[in-house]
Amino acid sequence: MVKDICRNLGITEQTFYTWKKKYEGLGVNELRKLKQQEDEIRRLKGLVTDLMLNKRKSKSKNARL
Repeated sequence: MVKDICRNLGITEQTFYTWKKKYEGLGVNELRKLKQQEDEIRRLKGLVTDLMLNKRKSKSKNARL
């Protein structure tokens, strides 16, 4: 059964059991909070990336002047 689930999801059994161990004790509220935190981290990483690109562009632009 687990093999079929993993095959359908395109993950390894090891990944399945790692996720199971990590998340099986969490309730709905904890999972919701974790999802919000992951979304915030993703958003902040995007901001950092944008800032780094803008900094490079500014340096490149100033070097040409």
